[in-house]
Amino acid sequence: MTNKPPRRTHQQIQAEWLALLQPLPPGLTISEMARRIGKNYSDTRYHALRLGFAQPPSGMALQPFSQKRRQNHEKWHALLSALPPGLTISDMARRLGKHHETIKQNVLRHNIPYLDGRPRQGNWMPPEQRARYDAVLKAGLASGQTLIQIGRELGGISRERVRQLYKNRGWVKPRALFNCFVRTVNPVDPETIRAGLLSGMSLPEIGAKLGIHGATVASIARHFGFTRPNSKALALERFRTRGECWCNRCRVFKPVAAFSKDRTRFTGLGCYCKACSAAATRQWTLRRREARARDEAGQNVR
Repeated sequence: MTNKPPRRTHQQIQAEWLALLQPLPPGLTISEMARRIGKNYSDTRYHALRLGFAQPPSGMALQPFSQKRRQNHEKWHALLSALPPGLTISDMARRLGKHHETIKQNVLRHNIPYLDGRPRQGNWMPPEQRARYDAVLKAGLASGQTLIQIGRELGGISRERVRQLYKNRGWVKPRALFNCFVRTVNPVDPETIRAGLLSGMSLPEIGAKLGIHGATVASIARHFGFTRPNSKALALERFRTRGECWCNRCRVFKPVAAFSKDRTRFTGLGCYCKACSAAATRQWTLRRREARARDEAGQNVR
């Protein structure tokens, strides 16, 4: 957070403009003054008129410099000082019938004490609540509960909030917490997932075999560093060492001669073998013929 420069007083602003306008020769127009001192026309006109370096138009009555602002300052100080203590800025705005931001600016400007009604930010919580949270988090970690179960015991908070509480306390890393979940709460043999991936099974198929969701299978595989056999790294390694490529339709490795060329692929070969590509083309042609026949039958009926 950068430190803002202190707010300048009216006297300081008046002294700065006086130092700019005094060296100028008399008889200049406001436009010439603005060009010489490098300021815009509106500010130069305002300060030149109030400091006496320019004559006001006929019929224009000028107040002394900062007199109007001083009156406004005194009015707001009287209004805010008359309010009872212990009010929030919203309460002050409702009582005075003013906008919230207007009240906030004047309260800060006049140093009026007010009650901060905003919720506490960050990870602050009362000591009693923190002690209860610590006890539940430690017990959940020792017993191997899931994040959802711990969140329910803490009053129905989300598992992401439970993960943040563990992380802020520095008790356990997310990877170790996940390992605790895999090993104790829902025991899963990682080698079963590895074997399923190497055999070409999909994530839902592996999850149905183990009785868990496919997304959980993907998380466990990422946690232990397991990859699919058709991943880019393994496919390139097998392509270079054994001369085999993965078919996304057969879901097995086949010799390079069984594939057609495709320059858009990282291996230079198609994603389907020749037999699967021909079968897919036949199915597509059959679907197109059936759709065309239905369209012609509908036109004849009309």
